[in-house]
Order: sequence, then structure tokens, then C-alpha cells
Amino acid sequence: MEVAEIYGSDAAARRGGQLSRNRQRRLQTSNRKRNAAIALEKNLRIAAERLAERKLAAERAAEHKVEPEPVETRKPPDSTIPESARQPNRRLSPSPN
Repeated sequence: MEVAEIYGSDAAARRGGQLSRNRQRRLQTSNRKRNAAIALEKNLRIAAERLAERKLAAERAAEHKVEPEPVETRKPPDSTIPESARQPNRRLSPSPN
């Protein structure tokens, strides 16, 4: 049955407004989902392209670069320093004995 026949033209106008808002809301929701899917696909494609470029650049660098010998930059342990080269521990302030 029609809303206008049962409740009158005012109720029919209100119901028409509700139906219109519902259609708009469903359309916006579907558009948001579609846009989110498009953005996700684009972001994944860009990330994959960047990763591929980095891997290719690393491979090219590895082809043209000879690995240097590792250089010891840390201080050697005390056991490797000869006793004559060691300095005794000195206190900066006198002890209050």
C-alpha cells in the first residue's frame, strides 16, 4: 500500500526524503569503498615499484663493488695490549684516608 493513501501527503513526503537520504548514504558508502580499494591498489603498486628499484640498484652496486676487508675500529681487549704499553689506573682526586 502507498504511504500517501494511508497516512497522507505529508507522511509520503517525509518517507520520500528518508528514501532519498538512504540512497545517497548507500551511494556514498559504495563510493568510499571503491575509492579506498583504488587507493590501496595504487599504494601497493608504488611500494612494489620502489622495492624493485631498490633491489635492482643494490644488485648493480654489488656487481661494481668489491667488498673491502672489515676494519677493526673497536679498541682491542686488554689481554692483547703488552704489559709495557699499559698505563696504571690513576685517581683524579686524592682519597680521604
